[in-house]
Amino acid sequence: MTPVSYNHTVTYYDSTRGYPSGVPEQIRDAIVDYTQGNVDTQFLECAIGTGLIGVPFIQSGYNYIGVDISPLMMYELRKKLDNDLSLKLIQTDITQTLPFPDDSFDVINAIRVFHLLDDWQQAIHEARRVLRKDGYLLIAHETASKSDVAFNPIATAHAKWDDILHDLGILKGTIRPGLWRPDNTITDYLKENGAHVELVDLATFESRPMSVRIMAEWHEKRLFSRDWELPDDIHAQGVKNLKDWLDNECENPDLKVSKPFIFRAIVARWE
Repeated sequence: MTPVSYNHTVTYYDSTRGYPSGVPEQIRDAIVDYTQGNVDTQFLECAIGTGLIGVPFIQSGYNYIGVDISPLMMYELRKKLDNDLSLKLIQTDITQTLPFPDDSFDVINAIRVFHLLDDWQQAIHEARRVLRKDGYLLIAHETASKSDVAFNPIATAHAKWDDILHDLGILKGTIRPGLWRPDNTITDYLKENGAHVELVDLATFESRPMSVRIMAEWHEKRLFSRDWELPDDIHAQGVKNLKDWLDNECENPDLKVSKPFIFRAIVARWE
């Protein structure tokens, strides 16, 4: 299946996917501490995008190379860094052969990307090839933390949208069935291929305040990858049904709530 490109998300990616202020730096410091990194460490980020995590590394002087399938996303990253000519960015598909020799990197960051890869196993094999002995592969994403917050606007909106699509004949996971695989699927595969694997919580943070209405508007604008390939007629009817629910049944549609999140990494190492 054709890999997902985020070219068309450039205008809204940072505003909808960005971390709260200070969190990228917190994540950078946690990764550096865990991997015992320093200015001589060779870092690679697979699917660097607009640099939500990469920019703090680069600004701190780390030897950081980024690859991404989307040239427009990397163009946005270059603008953030004033088109620094020393910035090392390469357009490539991480499920194909990476343009680096064997044993090139000490740490490989793959953040918020494996849920979008159909051929994620090949991405692991390429990462292993270019990773040095005893180097670190971090497959990372944020996950909601268990908390005492009674109302979760994000989960509420997503669950209702899934129910609406189900009623319209679109079962969850049928548009791109390979997406959003559980962590244990990846960890099991890594172990089967000789990796020492550890699940590490690197940072905790509070999300930006969100409401059900904001999330509903994002579904209407197709800002989530789950909506990109929905048939137009199904999407239009789904949006109508979602608005009817917001106006007539949803409790607290405009209540903004912050949720605690964990930045979690599957860490793989090969001897």
